[in-house]
Amino acid sequence: MDIKKIGDRIRKARTFRNYTLDDIANEIGVAKSTIQRYENGLINNPKIPVLQAIANSLKVNPAWISGQDVPMTIPDSLSSILNHRLNEIGMSLEEVSQKSAVSLHWLQHIDTFTPGELGPDEIGYTWITRVAEVIGLPGAELRAALAKQEIPVYEGQALAAEEAFKQAQEDFKEPYTEIINQPISPEFPSHIRAAARGMMELSPEDQKMAMDMIEFLSQKGKEAKED
Repeated sequence: MDIKKIGDRIRKARTFRNYTLDDIANEIGVAKSTIQRYENGLINNPKIPVLQAIANSLKVNPAWISGQDVPMTIPDSLSSILNHRLNEIGMSLEEVSQKSAVSLHWLQHIDTFTPGELGPDEIGYTWITRVAEVIGLPGAELRAALAKQEIPVYEGQALAAEEAFKQAQEDFKEPYTEIINQPISPEFPSHIRAAARGMMELSPEDQKMAMDMIEFLSQKGKEAKED
């Protein structure tokens, strides 16, 4: 995967939706810095479940987020096709769910579903075929719309979104740990040595927060000098 392209597309979609980093992080349940590092292309091995979760949050095509040459949004999305057809025949999603024996929640969030995410017992195409029969549309049309939501196959070990985020966040800690664990040179001023010792006594989460703040202040200092 092109890490830089992925980062650029996440930023572009976030700007398009007028979302902040906090908006996405809070919805997905991760630290703001996690999303920021994805945007900045600092992830060597992006996890598919993470990209899927970010795409869902931004309401864009997961395949586009992953770098494929496809539209950012899905023009003929399943929800738009279903809503148009339901208006034509005067049927509600609740009725479709009952008649097709398909999850109502799945129908209500159909555009965020990625074929294959249910594992080896994939039922997405089976469900959408049942829906097509109930609302009188060709099954191939709805299956093709669903296929547009597929994301490239990741050749590594499949991970759940929660586990993928956990691994990603552990990766982020590594550079901080290397910095924090460096020997404290006696040549440093006493206040610097005291601050370093205090840093090592913090929890990993607080160390990360402190390093993020140092990075932020460092960047602000550079910007002030440039001005």
